[in-house]
Parts: sequence; C-alpha cells; structure tokens
Amino acid sequence: MPRSTIDVIVPAWRHGRELAPTVRSVLLAGEAARDNFDVRLTVAASPAVAARVPEHVRANATVRALEVEDPAALVSRVIAESSANYLAIVEAGDLVDDQFLRHAAESDGGAVLRPGEAVTFGRRTGTWTQPTWEPVRPDEVRTRRALAHVEVWAPTLMARRETLSGVAPDEGGSLALTASLVQAAIPQRVVPHTATFIRRWGDYDARVRSGPVLGALPTLADSAVAEGAALPRPLRATRLFPRARRVGGRLARPWLEMAEALRRRRASAERFEHTLVDAWRAANRIEPLVPFPRSDVARWAEDWDALAPGVMREIEAYWWLRSQLPDRLDYLFFAPWLRTGGGDRVVVDYIDAILRNDPDASIAVITTEPVRSTRIGEVRGKASVVECVSVLDRGVHRDALVGWIVPQLVGQLRPHTVHAFNSTVAFDVVERFGAALAKHSRLFLSTFAIDRSNDGERLSVLFLRSPHFLDHVSGVLVDTRQYIDRVVDELGYDRSKFVVQRNVVDVPRRHRTSPAGVGAARPLRVFWAGRFDLPKRLDILAGIAETSRSRGLPVELHFYGLEVMGDAALADTLDRLERAGAVRHPPFASFRELPVDDFDAYVLTSEWEGLPLSLLEAMAAGIPVVAPLVGGVGEVLDTTTGFPVPAFDDVSSYLDAFATIIANEREALERADAARARIESSFSVDAFDARLHSVVGYFREAATAADGAAPAS
Repeated sequence: MPRSTIDVIVPAWRHGRELAPTVRSVLLAGEAARDNFDVRLTVAASPAVAARVPEHVRANATVRALEVEDPAALVSRVIAESSANYLAIVEAGDLVDDQFLRHAAESDGGAVLRPGEAVTFGRRTGTWTQPTWEPVRPDEVRTRRALAHVEVWAPTLMARRETLSGVAPDEGGSLALTASLVQAAIPQRVVPHTATFIRRWGDYDARVRSGPVLGALPTLADSAVAEGAALPRPLRATRLFPRARRVGGRLARPWLEMAEALRRRRASAERFEHTLVDAWRAANRIEPLVPFPRSDVARWAEDWDALAPGVMREIEAYWWLRSQLPDRLDYLFFAPWLRTGGGDRVVVDYIDAILRNDPDASIAVITTEPVRSTRIGEVRGKASVVECVSVLDRGVHRDALVGWIVPQLVGQLRPHTVHAFNSTVAFDVVERFGAALAKHSRLFLSTFAIDRSNDGERLSVLFLRSPHFLDHVSGVLVDTRQYIDRVVDELGYDRSKFVVQRNVVDVPRRHRTSPAGVGAARPLRVFWAGRFDLPKRLDILAGIAETSRSRGLPVELHFYGLEVMGDAALADTLDRLERAGAVRHPPFASFRELPVDDFDAYVLTSEWEGLPLSLLEAMAAGIPVVAPLVGGVGEVLDTTTGFPVPAFDDVSSYLDAFATIIANEREALERADAARARIESSFSVDAFDARLHSVVGYFREAATAADGAAPAS
C-alpha cells in the first residue's frame, strides 16, 4: 500500500529572506511525520521573490516562480497541480509546530485542521486559542461576520487535497482561502497541543486587519450573512450626546486602548500550557525573533482572544450597511447628506438619468456625514438609501468608514459605476484605494464650488490631495467651465479628467408673461430664495433693503429660506431685514412651491457659487434675474438673458438693475424669455442624457462597448 503524501505549500510574496525559518520549521515537522507520510515542500513565489530565495531553501524545496503576487493565487496554482493526499499551507515568515503534520489523517472526514494555538511575534507578541467551527452551530453566522475585519484563524492549515482544490480562490490575499472554506461550509477543527507562530510586521492589533479586503470574497458580500444584522449597540453617552461622544472618544481612545492592553497583560500570567512552551522554545531556536518563553512572557504577551468593543461595533456597522444594500449593485452614489442644497438635488438628476437609460439598473445612495437627511423621500423608490449617521452616532469612527468599511463594501459588491458627490469620506476612499477599486468599478467624482470658512479659509474636497489622486478616476463631472479653469490653473489638475455636465432644470414657465405695471402703480416685487448660509450673503440683501428704503426706490423685497449651517451674525441680519421692510417667508422644499406669479424679479446675492440651481430655476420660469457674476453664473447670465451685477457686494448695482426693470419692464421680460430659451436648450433632460452618454463608461452599456473595443492586455 503506497504511503500518503503531504504537499506543504509556502506562498511568498514579500521577499525571500523570511523563507529560511519557515522552511526549517516545515522540515522538522516533516521529520516528525515521516513514519506515516512523505512530506514534500513547494515554495510558490513571484519571479522577483523567487530570484532571492536563499540557498538552504532551494536545497530543500521546489521553488515555483509564478506570474502572480496575490497569496491566494500563489496557493491556488500549486493546489491545482498537486497529486498529494493532503495539503498544508504555511505562509512565508510563519512557523509550524513540529507535531502538526503528523495529524494529517484526522482531516479525512472533510474538515480543515488548524493548530490549537496561534502565537504572534515580530512587532507585537501575543496568543489566541483557535476556535473550532461547524456550519450547523448556532454561532456560525457570528463567525462569518467576524471575518469581515478579523483573522478568526491564523493562516496555517491542513486538509485533504480534495477539500481544498474545490474552493481555492484566485484573489483576496491570505484571508481568501479561509473565507472560501467557510462559505463552502467546510468544518474548521483544531489539533490540540499544537501551535503556529505568525510573523507580524505592523503595530496594529495582530488579529484585526489594518485595511479593507478588496479581492472578491463571497462571504463578505453574502446577504444571508448580513440578514438580520443590527446597528451597533450605542454607548449611553452616544444616545444622549452623539457629537460630544464622537469628539471625546477620539481624544480618549489612545488612553482606553492602553488601559485595555495593561488589563489583558495582567490577566495573562501563567496562562501557557507546557506543550505550548515547548513548541515556543523550539520556534525560538529556529527564528530568534520569536521571544524566548521565559516566565515573564506570560505577563507581557498580549491576549488576542478578546476583541475590543470598538472592533465589534465596526464589524456590526459593516454588516448593517451591507444588509441595507441590494445583492446586485450597478450604480453606487455617495453624498454627504440629502438636504436643501442644489448639489443634493443633482444626485437625484443622475439617478433619474440612469433609470431613463438603464431601467433595469440597481442603484444605491450612501450618505456619509453625521447629519440626518431631510430629502430621502425624493430618492427612495428609485434607489436604496443608507445613512452612515446611524453608525457614526453609535460609536463607529469616521476613520473606520474610510479605512476599511466603505472600501470593502465597494470592493465586494463591485458596482459598475461609483459616483461621489462632495463626500469627503468617499473622496478619501478614492484617494487611498482608487487603484484597487478601479479594477472593477468606474470611479467618478463631482464637486461644484470652492467654499470658504467664516474666517476666510478656502475649502474644497479637491484640496490637499496626493499628486496621483485622479489617476484612477474615470472623470470629474462639474457644472461649470469656470470651476475647471480654477482647479486646473490653481491646483494643477489634468484638464482631460474634467467634464462639464449641466444639471437638469425642469421648472414650468410662470403664467404671467406681460408687464404688470410696476413703478407708479405698485412697487417692484423682488424675491430671494436659498439657504441662510455663509456663501449666500443674506447680509447683502439686508444692505439692498436698507439702501432701497433710504433712496425711496419702489421695491418690495421678499425672502425664503432656512438656516442650515449657523451664523453668529444671522440674528442681526434678520433684524436688519425686518426693520428695512423685507418680508420673510417660511422655508420651501422646491422652487415649484414658490408663488412666482406674484413677483417681478429674482435676486441672488451670493459671494461664491458653482452654478446655483435657484438662479437656473428662476431663469427657466421666465422671471427677470439680477445676480452677481460669481462662480459659473456668467456662463448663463449676461445682458441678453438678465441683469448681471459686477460684484456681489455692489449694492448700488443691484438697485440700478431694479430701476432698469421698473423703467422698462417689457425689455426685462424679453431678457427673461431669452434666459428661458437658454435653459431649455442646455439644461433639459435630453441634453443631460446626451452629455452623460458621452462620458465614457458611465452607463453599463457604454462601458461594455468600450471594453469590447479595447485590445486584450
């Protein structure tokens, strides 16, 4: 009867030197198992690593140079060629207990075997007891969920060749094989009194991954795993003071983590069995970086069994977000929130365009800031909407969203198009992980203006980005040529990355189209509509009202809006407007709600803008418009389509425009007619769709055609 054979596969993707201790440990394990098995050793490496393999390794192992670098792919290639009865995997740099391989036959029932203990060494030393896992156990879903961010098992394993060959993945790093085994419902069992020693190069928690898993792993996108996922349990302080908790938690986190580490170390004294100490001592003889197991090691080595509550909240957040998203996701949008701004309205325009041009598409919107949206109703029914404020208010930090939760969701669900609107979270994700995400999704960005803070600092989501920020972005869709000129001239961005995509303006023409006899008969009724926000400069409107009143100009000012950002001077501004006779109206949800037939002109007083939606809607309604040439306003407003004001704070110019309208109302209406014609030609649904079709790869059909025309790489 022929002897059983074990093929030990050692994937190496970093460098060759760390192979030496791994190979020595495998050779010792093979020596201990030789009474029952023939042990063969294969090092699978990229050509660059294979060229640096030490002589000792070449003398004792078959070195396979493969044109891949992903550890999962390296293992998969060797598994496919193996004829052994059993396969074992020990990653380069790690060590295996010399008694582990002789238990290979215990995997004959179709299970995967793991060493009973895992010991980390390198930058951080600690231990954890590896769990068994059976697909029928009640807690099996909890284990699957933990795989989203935690190394439940160390990578050392052993099983029959048939068990591994059916599930070996081609991507996803060292986690991929474990996740695939769990997805295939293959039991994971431990060999008592054996150990594996895991090299750790970083300072992060040895079981918690420092970044996202971007290779596709069905377990991490499985809706069955996500089913029933609940929001993280909030801390009591989170329920009462969410903002204070976020700020306080950020400041206190280092101290809390230090206290937890000390608690674990004190609780760990005398926790090691003599069999583990013996294996530990043997590992130290092979690799001096493994600390010698003196008695004090038990006191200072970390205990990785208990995961920090913050890690568990992050995992719960990941699965809750996944549970809110569809199984198939074609288009994914990111926005800070869905509230009152014109930029928020543009998100709806893009969703509507997709539904017109790709009606079978699956669409979702993720809002990323700790602010509740007020306009979700405009999106629900067209797309799934998930608000990250729900997890941010329960103790999950923004850094976790950027560092792994959001990129991992995108990397696993792999939507065709990812489009981020002014979301700093999404822009940060694109900056850090764009190269990997762009392999499977088309990445698009939108932003519309360079803002400034109360103290004058200029602000933009495009500021402070790396030189290669846009390398993997398919396009930046903006609404004005002026904005492109600014970011190209001031920030040095590549103009070819930017596309002007005018918004949709769909407002019916007002009923009144003839002069209303303003002047001697009645005052000119002018309205202002927008957010009571810093760039809108409501104080300039107050100055217009005061000066108009002092000059006796027959003008009646009305204003609509809502305070959204807070301004210390707002109360004084509102008081000035009231004393000057301006009429304040309740907030409005959309321009269509405004009684435009009651007014003779619209005025904009903004200090900076992109291309304000309210101005475009006033032009579409056929109302004479008075506005400063800020942002992209000059691209639609001139002396043929309205009454441009040279400077936003030039109060006299606003009043001169009002006087011109009063003196010649018919000419003002002719300009309004020209403005409406301009909006109809450039801001229609058909024009929006045509421009979006010209953006290569935005729609699924266009991307398929472009990909099919490209030569194979």
